[in-house]
Amino acid sequence: MNTNELGDVSRVLSRAELRRYRRHLRTTASDPIGQNRESEPLTRDDQRRIVTRAYAESESARRTITRVTETVDALQSALGVSRKAVYEFLRALGDHSLAVLEYCWHNEHASIRELTTLIGAATDTETLTVVRERLNVVARKTFGESVLEFERRGVDSRTGTVVTFEWWFTGEPRDHSALESLRDEKVVVS
Repeated sequence: MNTNELGDVSRVLSRAELRRYRRHLRTTASDPIGQNRESEPLTRDDQRRIVTRAYAESESARRTITRVTETVDALQSALGVSRKAVYEFLRALGDHSLAVLEYCWHNEHASIRELTTLIGAATDTETLTVVRERLNVVARKTFGESVLEFERRGVDSRTGTVVTFEWWFTGEPRDHSALESLRDEKVVVS
């Protein structure tokens, strides 16, 4: 895996995961990366260097980074956009937006009630804000089109069932069951 791709992955991984890598590398490496204090923000260069070193030194980190890149490849194929655009898109999403995207990508469609329960929102209106004003706004800025669309009526491609009043993933539905969730990706640096 080349340095540029590892740099892209570093910007998709959570700050907590990057800090976990950094703590591990501080205790095992003679050349620590980043500031000495945990509260200091990581620069992009620090992020890239941390992920590059973790990839080189840890089998667990290699597995995690490989799963992230496989998921990015699958999403790139589903949306028909460039890898760079997918990385940019994922980097700009918050946890709720990422959860909604992943759920709709995997299931092809979802009701507002399902999405509200999924993200633990207090109201359907809060969920609509996530879909309309966060997820789809970032998608339009990045890809030029929304990734979720509300349909009054649609046919589920897996079951052939008519589904009414749900949010639909606009790309190809996810059929990559072996891929792990980006949100739930936990890294153990060995």
